[in-house]
Amino acid sequence: MHVGNRSLDAHRLPEPLNRIATVGERLTIVAVGLVVVAFLTNPSPTQDLLGWGLPVTLPVSQPRWGHSVASYMIGMWLLEFTFPLALLGAYDRWADSKTASRRWLLAIPAAYMLVLSLYCRVVYVPNVTPTPLGPAATGLCWAYCATGIGLWSNLAFGTAGLGLIAWAASRREWQSDWLFAVLFGVFSLPLGVPAIWYGFRSRRRNDSLSNTDASGRSYLS
Repeated sequence: MHVGNRSLDAHRLPEPLNRIATVGERLTIVAVGLVVVAFLTNPSPTQDLLGWGLPVTLPVSQPRWGHSVASYMIGMWLLEFTFPLALLGAYDRWADSKTASRRWLLAIPAAYMLVLSLYCRVVYVPNVTPTPLGPAATGLCWAYCATGIGLWSNLAFGTAGLGLIAWAASRREWQSDWLFAVLFGVFSLPLGVPAIWYGFRSRRRNDSLSNTDASGRSYLS
């Protein structure tokens, strides 16, 4: 394969990971459906979003688990673990350029974590009692929302910033962009799965380029 003249197939996920991403996409739809059901059955499905709810609901209601009704809690926890896989699926389907790849694998996860960290700092913890039952997109966010200890919030903001640095480094095609991506991915798990995949691909690409001879042909298959 000639480096620099890659087909779009070179950007695609390997088949096992593609299958996992496909399952993740479908479960993401299920998760959103469970959250919608919560709004249809209870006027105030969750205390996490103050004032959110429908004025008229179905003549049934769900039991509450912690701050939220059952299907909301299940749906949001499911979403936190399947959304990263849905991002991988979107990347596999629509990333037809390096810019698009960076968007799906780095920019969106980093921005998402930044927004959620801000929400937890400004809205969630000041208005509800922190609880381990609450869903969270990353381990650091969960630690903050479960305890209310500011250190975890600061670490979450720092990790989101690291994700933005990884995105900027990838745009400038730094040799070390893969390292920033992997670090962000690990510290932001489970949300960071796409970033870890980006780091893996970027490191492999760098290794491939370092093993390219003068004719431009890679020694790696």
